[in-house]
Amino acid sequence: MRYQEFIANIRKKTLPNYSVYTFSGVEWFLKEKGIELLKSILPDISNEIITFKPDTFSTANLMNELYAMPFFKQKRLIVFALPEDKELQKEIEKLLTDYLKNPSEYAILIIKTDKALNLSHKLLLNIECEPLTYSESPQWVVSQVKANGKSITPSLARLLVQYTGNDLNRIDEVIQKLVLFVGKRETIEEQDVRSLVDVRNEGEINNLVNYIRDGKTSAALEELERLLGMGESVEKIIGFLGWYFRTNPSKKQADNLSKLLQADIAIKTSLLPEDLALKMLIVQVTSR
Repeated sequence: MRYQEFIANIRKKTLPNYSVYTFSGVEWFLKEKGIELLKSILPDISNEIITFKPDTFSTANLMNELYAMPFFKQKRLIVFALPEDKELQKEIEKLLTDYLKNPSEYAILIIKTDKALNLSHKLLLNIECEPLTYSESPQWVVSQVKANGKSITPSLARLLVQYTGNDLNRIDEVIQKLVLFVGKRETIEEQDVRSLVDVRNEGEINNLVNYIRDGKTSAALEELERLLGMGESVEKIIGFLGWYFRTNPSKKQADNLSKLLQADIAIKTSLLPEDLALKMLIVQVTSR
């Protein structure tokens, strides 16, 4: 189940109860947000939450906690992050296969993992927490603003993403500031956004966009080096490039937007260093 579908089911109050929930993918912000929402809607959950850290985790301790009887009748949440260990993942999959035949009535298990478990069961729900695309991020802004009791237009949401980049944690920080900034006013306006985001180097990032538009690879790489040397954030650069590719629709720009998303994922998953991922992207999108 994609994260957006998970949220929609929570809002409609149509999400069934499961014994095990797994949050898979590289977007940690969605995982943490999803787990918070899950805690708020699960029935009969106690305040006692057992969290296993990767360096202290063992399957024996996990099973002991799952079946331990709580002091009160409420269920406990057992949360742990699965390390990137193929052997441990196989062990967990085997353990859960047996566990789900007779799940504990005393606990709900939540697993955070980068890759979805190779396991399917009617009592297990996997929520996919992958990075949002640049076309999805503005709608995310609209929904999060609404959840905070305010409203924002889709075009202004796109402007916000243009300035913040596709980093959901950064977007959430800006939204929280905007909510406080507008006070009792229900609608967030353009000036509110421009007052709270850093627009000092907007013109200079436009220079980079212009070099990319003109196919000037060397000049674009030099401009990128200069921007990074000045302390410009990678998220903001990616946000501006995403805005340019989206607002100049063509088959090439659609391909460039796809390459941009791949670079963004490579950065977020630490597959490539930020500067190398951006340099490779610029070479790709300026090639004729």
